[in-house]
Amino acid sequence: MVKMSDVNKDIGMRIRELRELSDITTEEIAKELDVDEETYISYENGIIDIPASFLYQIAQIFNVDLALILTGEETRMTYFDVTRADKGFAVDRRKEYKYENLCKKFVHKKAEMFIVTVDPKEDAIPSLNSHAGQEFNYILEGT
Repeated sequence: MVKMSDVNKDIGMRIRELRELSDITTEEIAKELDVDEETYISYENGIIDIPASFLYQIAQIFNVDLALILTGEETRMTYFDVTRADKGFAVDRRKEYKYENLCKKFVHKKAEMFIVTVDPKEDAIPSLNSHAGQEFNYILEGT
């Protein structure tokens, strides 16, 4: 089983490679992403979890598909991408959520498509999250 810390390091390494190939300093990219440089460097080094919305911003800045950052593989499907039930690419970003990327191989996506599973908790106050950017939520089951 792959440890989350290894996944963070792999993703951070890919981000560093994109930044270095683009000849951008950590200071410049941190400013563009509106985070302090120390936090950005922690993301690149895989020390702290990178928010999904932040990964999406990085993909847009470097004009690459998010799948390249997440998996290291180029996207190549142009007309459709079949993802069987429970066979999407798992993206472990938050302990409360299970993300499953449904179209990691599809090129030139207008948006990233995930099934996000949140396990219900008895008598718990739901955790609320917000981020810059856009999101479309379609609830398949539950309330």
